[in-house]
Amino acid sequence: MKKIIRYTVLICLLLLYCYKGLAQNYGGNPRLQALLNTKDSIAAEKEIIKMLKSNDEEGYLLAVQYYDRKNQKAKAEALVEEAITKYPKGRFSFVRAGNTLVGDKNPKAKEVLLVKMIKRFPNKKSDMGMYYYDVVASYAQAGNLEKSKKWYADFQSDDMYRYLATGYVAEVMKKNGEDSEEFLKNEIAEATDRIRRAEQIKSTVVDLQLKRAWNKREAGDNSAALEIIQRAYDLNERRSDNLLNSYAIIQADNGNYDKALPILTSTVKKGQSDDLVMEYLKKSYEKVNENGYEEFLGAIQATMIDSIKTHLDKIVIDTKAPSYKVTDSEGNTVTSEDLMGKVLVIDFWATWCGPCKKSFPSMKKALKKYRKDPDVQFLFVHTFERDEAPLASAQEYLDENDYDFPLYMDYQNKETRLNPMAAAFEVNAIPTKVIIDPNGQIRFRIAGFSGGENAAVAEVSTMIAMAKEAAETETP
Repeated sequence: MKKIIRYTVLICLLLLYCYKGLAQNYGGNPRLQALLNTKDSIAAEKEIIKMLKSNDEEGYLLAVQYYDRKNQKAKAEALVEEAITKYPKGRFSFVRAGNTLVGDKNPKAKEVLLVKMIKRFPNKKSDMGMYYYDVVASYAQAGNLEKSKKWYADFQSDDMYRYLATGYVAEVMKKNGEDSEEFLKNEIAEATDRIRRAEQIKSTVVDLQLKRAWNKREAGDNSAALEIIQRAYDLNERRSDNLLNSYAIIQADNGNYDKALPILTSTVKKGQSDDLVMEYLKKSYEKVNENGYEEFLGAIQATMIDSIKTHLDKIVIDTKAPSYKVTDSEGNTVTSEDLMGKVLVIDFWATWCGPCKKSFPSMKKALKKYRKDPDVQFLFVHTFERDEAPLASAQEYLDENDYDFPLYMDYQNKETRLNPMAAAFEVNAIPTKVIIDPNGQIRFRIAGFSGGENAAVAEVSTMIAMAKEAAETETP
């Protein structure tokens, strides 16, 4: 459950190329839509040339987005490089500098890069919150309280990333033996004053209250935990699953099982449960009812699985999988031909990707479930690397977290700057899971991770079953 209540990072920089980060901000631009709707490609090219001749970076932004949407990646990337040269203090340059900062693992190096960004882009201080946040979080994770506080203090007072960083500062204070209670109370008080103007800050205040409540619970002060989490619950009508689950657990800790049970039941039906939720569901049910738990559990889990099946029926596909090669952790080349005849669960991930790592506890359960099934094979494909030794980094992360995953490496081609397997499967964001049936047909391609360990396992299991069934009923 600790993983559930860790501070939520609202922005995950999946900027695989500089132009993607900028392009995503211009999807609703009417000029772009007009270009995309133009059937005459020659006329569209002429309009783009005209835009690029103007001394305005906006033209490059639109052109990059246009070529990106048209899947002309080489043209888009070439324009990015041209724009960076032409506008060294423009938005492309700014995002490139930011990506460099985020991609570096060393807190001190991040700090140096941020100082350079502040000097190089003096007019973009209001856009640097995520990079201040990254420096604060990195120093906090390294246990450096002084540096965490220093950069936290340099935040603009109304920057939402400042409040996201608050949890990291509180955590490093705790690790260094400082009481974070007063600090959290002061930050919550200041943030609460801004709730009327910023709904996003409201959710952050709730997260901080949740952190305080969980701290009290861990300290054995259940009544104080309930008082604090009740305020968080009352503050936000749009309650997250994280808040609801924690609220129900703390209610149960205080003997209010009748209040906990409906919330926990809903959580399981929605597929957002983990092992702790299941433990408290059983405890709450048995306190409210004398018997019948197994039947009750079977019914609500059936509801969850029916919902998953209904969703998967809508997104199932039937596309021939591309030919590909990938390298296993021992350096051996594995081809698509080598893997024919099995259901393949391909999980594209990277060590820097938060949602990827968040999905791994559920993937560990799924892998364990099918470990002895000779007709199912999992491939955890590390791609979109950001460091010089991706294999070592990936293996280290898996080992440190006790993930006995079959690791494969999709190394970037130095000439094309593409990761071949990801490119073959048209993977543009991670995590992405691809399910291939024994006949070599792609049946599912799912990007992202919404949380809920048990539902994720059920979803993977259902996709495997559907892939097997499809292969049995169709001629390859």
